[in-house]
Amino acid sequence: PRFFFWSAFLTMGARTLLLYFVVFCMAVGSVLECLTDVDCVPAACCHSDVCVPVALSPKCGPRVFCTQECRGGTMDCGAGRCVCDGRTCVARMTQTTFEL
Repeated sequence: PRFFFWSAFLTMGARTLLLYFVVFCMAVGSVLECLTDVDCVPAACCHSDVCVPVALSPKCGPRVFCTQECRGGTMDCGAGRCVCDGRTCVARMTQTTFEL
């Protein structure tokens, strides 16, 4: 009887520890989006104003057509770029007006 009690306790302890480990890894993974700027990409295929980690990048293939305008408030036409800032992907706007 004593052996069964300790066996059950240790098994339950290992399962609880594993659960805590999985939850911890999920929390760390959600906070750590990037280490360098190359880990970040635009969140949309066209006229993006936010950035996401490469793992969440949109599927922009040959069938995606974007307008040829430089839309304000976006990273269009070199007005911004994706950067890793504090381990989070963000859009850094470099200019507010467009000169064509």
